[in-house]
Amino acid sequence: MRIANMRERLEETAIDHVYYRAYDPMVRCVGREYTPNRAAQIALLVAAGRLQWTPDVVEAMYWSFNSRIDQIWNRDNSGEFFDIDEGEWDRPARADLVDAGKAPDWVRALEANVTASGNMYGLADDQGAVGRAKVLYLCDDITRAKAVTVASAIKRLLTAQGVEFVTLAKGTDGWGLYDLGLWELAEAKAKEYAGYIREVGATTVVANNPAVVYALREWYPKLGLEIEGEVLHHTEYLDRLGVSGKFSGRVTLHDSSYQGRYLGIFDAPRNLLKRVDGLELVECYFARDKANPTGPLYAFFDEGFSKQVAARRAAELALSAPVVVTTDPASKRNLGAVAEESGINIQDVAEVLAG
Repeated sequence: MRIANMRERLEETAIDHVYYRAYDPMVRCVGREYTPNRAAQIALLVAAGRLQWTPDVVEAMYWSFNSRIDQIWNRDNSGEFFDIDEGEWDRPARADLVDAGKAPDWVRALEANVTASGNMYGLADDQGAVGRAKVLYLCDDITRAKAVTVASAIKRLLTAQGVEFVTLAKGTDGWGLYDLGLWELAEAKAKEYAGYIREVGATTVVANNPAVVYALREWYPKLGLEIEGEVLHHTEYLDRLGVSGKFSGRVTLHDSSYQGRYLGIFDAPRNLLKRVDGLELVECYFARDKANPTGPLYAFFDEGFSKQVAARRAAELALSAPVVVTTDPASKRNLGAVAEESGINIQDVAEVLAG
């Protein structure tokens, strides 16, 4: 058991702290005591052999979300002692319960999708060689399943800029599987995905899903998988190209967890929006590293809870502007589910630029 060797880290995380409850909307909306510290207390009991992987305990491990918003508030208000990334222990905990055959049905369904189709959503993957080019656009499985219009906008922008590129629209990068505890399958898919990328021989690899960018930049090297070429989020690459556009009206920007707190990409999307003729960017009060999340990445595992979190974030954003610009397919999907009732319109930055 992996968490049996993590007792000290679990004890540190298990310390009750008021900021978990006060600031993290994921915690406020869930309606349970599954704050990161509470989940760590439960995991500590499992690690000590005092609890088993019962359904309630398994649920607690999957209700401990990794958005890093609690780290930011804790760091500002309490210092580094509470600056703890719960992903350091809850991912190993999930891997332990997967090994024990206790994963929830919805996790097993994702695993079955990957086994059957090669990706997490059971999509029809592109077949055959992708081709060779200096620029590779990664159209990941979440984008293909939840934000296909974003992919279309990016392709139109790259073509308009005269960029010669190819698109990879098959497989899965593996990070989502790793996050859910499916470590063996995750590493196998990561190796496969890295192989697809190497075949292209690109010097620049562009992805519109910041979780994929994070995986390639941070996780792949830990697996010994080096990506030949610079890995960029689409806002970074489009900003580098100097892309501009036209738009009429006020917008506000949602900084997603992976694009913002995980990767520190705050300026590139703002640079792009400031170059759009006729667009007025109004910052939300909770912006940049203080931006609240829109809900869990795998929102379908509890649609009601996800919509509660998204609605809270949408209400914050609506105070600033009627149009909310996203940079992440998961954020676009989550906010899109509550957009009509919240009175807002959701567009990815690429869609704004493409017109």
